[in-house]
Amino acid sequence: MTTVSNKQKWFNTIRLTNDDDLYIGIDTHKQSFHVALWLNDAPAVASKYMSEALSLAKDNRLTDAIDLWSKVLELSYVPTAQKAAALINRGWAYGKLEPPRTENEIADYTAVVEMPDATAEQKSSAHGNLGLLLFKEKNDIASLLEETTKALEYDSASYESRYNLGLVKLFSGNPDESLKLCSSAVNECAHINQIDDALNLLRSKEGILPEKSKTSYELIIQALNKHRTELEH
Repeated sequence: MTTVSNKQKWFNTIRLTNDDDLYIGIDTHKQSFHVALWLNDAPAVASKYMSEALSLAKDNRLTDAIDLWSKVLELSYVPTAQKAAALINRGWAYGKLEPPRTENEIADYTAVVEMPDATAEQKSSAHGNLGLLLFKEKNDIASLLEETTKALEYDSASYESRYNLGLVKLFSGNPDESLKLCSSAVNECAHINQIDDALNLLRSKEGILPEKSKTSYELIIQALNKHRTELEH
C-alpha cells in the first residue's frame, strides 16, 4: 500500500487504455485518507516503477533502472509474473553495466527459472538468456544447448531460442543446420539492439569457430548486417 499526496503524480509515465483495470481503495478511518491503487491486479506503484525503469534503461541510465526494478521486487503483493519481468529486465541491465555484474545477472535469470508460477514465455526468456550468458562468458556450448533446449520447450516459436540453437550448431561444426536456423530467426527480429548484440558475440567468438563452419559464419554475419540495414529504413 502506498500513501499518495495530491502533489505526487504516479501516472505521468503510464498511459491507460480501455483494456486496463484500475482499482482504488480508500481508508476513511484515518485523519489523513490512505489510498491504495491497483492496476491490472498489481499495486499501481509497481506498474509505475516498471514503466519508469524501462524509460531509464532506454536512456542508458542502467543503475537507476536497476534500482527501480529492485524496488518492485521489494514490494508486497506483487504478482509472480511482474516479479519475473523485473528479474529478467534487471538481469539484462546487470549485463550491460561496465563492467558487467555477471553473477548478479546469472542470479536473476536463475531466480526466474526456479519460479513455479512464472509464465512459459518468461521461463523461456530466462533459460535462453542464461545459456547465452554462459556461452558468452565461458565458451560453454553444453550449457548453451541445455538452456536453449529448455527455452524451446517453454516457447517453441521463440526466434531468439532458434537463433541460439543455430549458434550451438555453428560452434559444434554443423554449418548447414546453423545457417538455416540462424537465417530464419534473423529475419523475424525487429530490434536493432538484438542484431548488434548478435554481431558482437559472433565476432568475439571467431577464435573458437571450427574451420568447417567459417563459410556459414560469414553468411550469418551478412544476414545480420543486411537485416540491420532493413530495420534502419
